[in-house]
Amino acid sequence: MDINDLADFCEFHDCSVTLGNPEIGAISIDGRGYRKRDNYMRFLSFNELSGLPAPRDVMAKATLFRIHRDDQTVELTRDEFERQLNRFRQLTGTA
Repeated sequence: MDINDLADFCEFHDCSVTLGNPEIGAISIDGRGYRKRDNYMRFLSFNELSGLPAPRDVMAKATLFRIHRDDQTVELTRDEFERQLNRFRQLTGTA
């Protein structure tokens, strides 16, 4: 699983996915790929810039996947999400 796989999944399903792990942090991916959160507003509010987790590290250690579509959010474990991703790959012939 990589960011391109998730971006394709999101584009096909018209959704975004937030994945992460409490120990390392979370990232968001949509149909265009990794969505880097803007830290400038945090800088203005708290006069600090927090470090964002490296997407590669989050991808490797993510345990929780939240799929956001319209007004709905579905939470899946890594195994559940990988099953959905594998079904998507089979459907699109990218397996």
